[in-house]
This record gives sequence, C-alpha cells and structure tokens, in this order.
Amino acid sequence: MATTATERFTLADYLIGIEGLAILRASFAGDYAAILRRKAEIQRIVANAGAQPYSQRRDLPPGTIEQGYAVWSQTYDPPSADDDDPIIQTEQPVVRSLIDELPRGRVLDAACGTGRHTAYLVESGHDVVGTDCVPEMLDKARAKLPGVEFHLADLERLPFDDARFDAVVCGLALLHLEDVVPAVGELARVVRSGGRVIASVPHPFIYTVLGWRAPVFDDQGNGMVLPEYGHLHSAYITAFSAAGCTVRRCLEPTLSAEQARWNPAGHATPEDEALEQALMGQPAALVWEVERT
Repeated sequence: MATTATERFTLADYLIGIEGLAILRASFAGDYAAILRRKAEIQRIVANAGAQPYSQRRDLPPGTIEQGYAVWSQTYDPPSADDDDPIIQTEQPVVRSLIDELPRGRVLDAACGTGRHTAYLVESGHDVVGTDCVPEMLDKARAKLPGVEFHLADLERLPFDDARFDAVVCGLALLHLEDVVPAVGELARVVRSGGRVIASVPHPFIYTVLGWRAPVFDDQGNGMVLPEYGHLHSAYITAFSAAGCTVRRCLEPTLSAEQARWNPAGHATPEDEALEQALMGQPAALVWEVERT
C-alpha cells in the first residue's frame, strides 16, 4: 500500500518538535524574545514543509541488527574523532575515564563492533577479548587489532566460563535489545566477584523524547533503521540487581552547544539557534559502572 503524505515523518516535522522543545525551555528561562523567534520559525517551516530540505523523510524501514551493521561496518569508523556523532562524542570520554581506573587485567569488550573501545583497552595494557554478533564488524576489528582474540557471539549467549574476566565493557549495544535482563545477566556471569561492568547506552531522553534513531544507508542510498529501545534507568537497575551487581556510578554526559547543532544529514537549515536552545545541556548518553558482588 502506498504511503500518503500524512503517514510520513519529515525534517519539517522533526524541526517543529525541536522548536516546541526550545519554546518550553525558553519559557523556563523567561526568554520571551527567543519564544517569538521560535514561533516565527515554526511558521516558516510549515510554509516550506513541502520543499527541500524540509520535505526530506526521516522515517525509514526497519532492518535487523545483522543487516544494519553489515552495511554500517563500511563507514562506522569516521575519518577523525571530530566526525563522530554526538552520542559517541559524549559517551567515549566517560567510558575511557572509567577504563583508566581499572587495574590491569583480563577484560571483555562485549559487542565490540569495529574495536573502538577494544583499541583503548589494549593501549591501556589490558589483556582483551572482543565479541560481536556481526561478522563484518569483527572483520574491521581484526584488521585493526590483529593481536586481539575476537569471537562471533550474541550478548545473550557469551561463549565463556563463569568469572573468566576481571571487567567487561559494553558500549552502546544494550539499547538494541527489547529485554536487557538476559544480556546483563551474561555480562555479570563472566565477571569475577568484585569485578566491574562498564555499560553505555544512548540516553533514554534521546529516544523517548527526541526520537533519535541510527539510520544506515547502503551505497545505493537505500536506508533502514535498527531496532532500538529507550529503556528507562529503572530497567537497567532492575537488570543489574537481578544479575547480582551493585551500581557504583550512573553518569549522564550532556550535549555541548556544538553537539546540539550537529546535523547528520547535512541539511542546510537556519534552525541552529533552536537546536542549541532545545538540546544544549541535555543528556546524550547513559554510562553505568557496576560491581559484581
């Protein structure tokens, strides 16, 4: 069945939502001049909603984790850290600061992808093993880190004995699971008593309020979105408790002004002030440090 205009979600729709959030934040700050600017921008966006770039669709068909990351593996590693998306830009320094506090030991990088955290763990002197469920991502990781042991494995079924590792890192992966309890149980199972689990996810605000998704495009321009779930803090706390873990820290790095203005599609639109007003200082990532009891 053909999709009608009323069944689409476009850049115009997204920006109108951003403008509304910016108005709410401006009202709290008493910035009534900014509210007037936001209202004028909403009128302009609505008037031009049928033209590019505002008519660009932001809704894409769903794909599987394996399909999406197989395509994404070709472009997942950007030319430089400055080209990372805002979630990685906020998450990575926090995860690395927690890694810096780990005593040297045997560490699992679960759902390692192309080896972003694996490489830092190796540089920090750890004996590292990596797992991922997508062969194409592991191919990239093996090419970058030929001395590291990698395994093809799902988060819910890790191929290791109990208490094998001193610590586990799991970066930006648990959000892909509808139920985090089985995976968290596995992460905890393979860590020794007193060991650490460092797990990061995009913040639930990113999904439940902003509706951010991870779009993936192949070389023909065909796009898809991966399955993602905006689990609340309580879902993770419940999973950690069920797995016999105690939460040590819950960190919520926030968006800078530059990160708030970030536009993955490169659309030339004049709504930077609204993006900054709506998103600056809002949490982009959620990083947990828990201890296996």
